[in-house]
Amino acid sequence: MARQISPEVAQSHLSSFIESGRSRGESAMALMRDEFLNRTDRIVDSTEIEWTPTDSGLLVRYGTNGDREQRSMTPHAQRQILERVGVPPKFYSDLAGDPLDVPVVARLLSDLAANHPQRMLLRSVRGTVKGALSDSYRPLDFAPLAEQFLVAGIAAGMIVVGGSVTETRVEISMILPRIMEPTPGEFIVFGVSLITSDYGRHALVIPFNATRLVCVNGMLGTNLFRKVHLGKRFEDGADFLSAETKALDSQTVGSAIRDLIAGDRFRQEIDRTVALIADGSRGESLDAEGVIDRWQRRGRITREEARKASVLYREVDVVEQLPASPGLWRLSNVFSLMAGNVPDNTDRRLDLMEVAAEVLEATK
Repeated sequence: MARQISPEVAQSHLSSFIESGRSRGESAMALMRDEFLNRTDRIVDSTEIEWTPTDSGLLVRYGTNGDREQRSMTPHAQRQILERVGVPPKFYSDLAGDPLDVPVVARLLSDLAANHPQRMLLRSVRGTVKGALSDSYRPLDFAPLAEQFLVAGIAAGMIVVGGSVTETRVEISMILPRIMEPTPGEFIVFGVSLITSDYGRHALVIPFNATRLVCVNGMLGTNLFRKVHLGKRFEDGADFLSAETKALDSQTVGSAIRDLIAGDRFRQEIDRTVALIADGSRGESLDAEGVIDRWQRRGRITREEARKASVLYREVDVVEQLPASPGLWRLSNVFSLMAGNVPDNTDRRLDLMEVAAEVLEATK
């Protein structure tokens, strides 16, 4: 029988988690501020974009004659631009598989853009285009939302335990430092995260989070709050919006965030997740391969990730990595463990933490 972790060890793990998380959170906030200060928005017509082939791929050049800086693109921004000028990303990836085809692709994109003109907002940071958004995208300042989130969390007794700035998203996480034990030897803390994208990846979300203290595996669960992207579409364009209007909208969302954290929804989600963990730890037989296959077919995990998850579920017998009892809680922690082995500044880490929560709620 696998050994269990004592409450004293769990408390020690929580203290270490909080201490290391504080520095991660501070670092993430500094990166967010730096990215915001070095971000440039420009509305351009797709016909004005010059596509430049290089050995490493395509670069773009746009702007006025005196400011036509050549810029690289993130894969996310490249997909957005291609879709806006009518090029299916799969078609582009097939065509660009051979480096010799890059000049051909550049000419094709120029021809398509000329016949399918699109105005778009190109958002870049230090010479790299990170988002290609609608020209009527309404930018809101993430900073006051983050501030409201932190203020509300701290008022509710929460502590910042991390944050990250990825290619497409920013994330801040807080926990309530109260240890719960849904099943013997499984010590958990719960909290909330604030995740959003300034580059059109997805809307502002506040997912419920849970962290297993034995190994500090984490998951991002039910979204407690949803608002359309920071920058909701206005049919007549965004140029008419004043700074005061943008500030008021941010304050409204910030007020809703405070209400959410202070209300009953968070406490209800704790109770619900405790019950799920207890149910998923009963040691009942689970067709783990079948569950993993379903998530692969849904496109939530890759074939290689599915293979790795199967191996971890079957073979890992160290309680500091995975719960000992078979079931959905163990399988959920497989994906949390995989997420923990991905660098903090990558979107994939957040994706796998979301999968971990989805799996916990899977039907057997």
